Amino acid sequence: MKDQGRGTSEQVVSGDDCSVIKWYDNKPIFIASSIFGVEPQDVVQRWSKKDKQYVRVSRPAAIGAYNKSMGGVDMCDRLISYHRISSRTQKWPVRCMMHFTDLALSNCWLLFRKYVSKQIDLLDFRMSVGLTAIEMANQEEQDSSSSESDDGALIINQAQKSSVRSPYQLSRKIYSHLPIIVDRPNAARCKRKGCVGKTRTMCEKCKVYLCLQPHRNCYKMYHM
Repeated sequence: MKDQGRGTSEQVVSGDDCSVIKWYDNKPIFIASSIFGVEPQDVVQRWSKKDKQYVRVSRPAAIGAYNKSMGGVDMCDRLISYHRISSRTQKWPVRCMMHFTDLALSNCWLLFRKYVSKQIDLLDFRMSVGLTAIEMANQEEQDSSSSESDDGALIINQAQKSSVRSPYQLSRKIYSHLPIIVDRPNAARCKRKGCVGKTRTMCEKCKVYLCLQPHRNCYKMYHM
């Protein structure tokens, strides 16, 4: 394939319709797919060190489909590597569960930033999820020990379970939030919903401006 040049490809299809493709670009690349094959091929531009210019190279359909979605896989692996759950065990079920937990937390953080707020980083988000799980477990133990009736039956308080705070709300309360006065020429709009006041007081943790006055304490209400 090296003698035939860049863009050469070969394909072998198994009995269960799984194709294994070998494509020669700068080096041989192998890919297996149960959906795509070699055809239909497209033509892409690649830089040639030998010719010092871009050349047109044929590319199999499976390679094109992989390149279109590979960025999400790379980002997920990068996020997991930042704060991976560490363990010295070599038991594969435990390692799989830890990897799936890291995978779920990274994907949830991306959705949280997209739909809720971009003011929390990945480490704070993971910590808030863990603290929420601990609080829920402690609350269930307290409910189990304190909600026994006179005849010994266990009464589960559904109202308390439904009012459990979200991880982001919990992180607002647990982490230390200190107010700071920002030296700026004009006061900023208060970020608490429903407030139209202006202030120079900012939460050092949340990086948001909030009113901190005796008659309008938005700083306390925002972190409740």
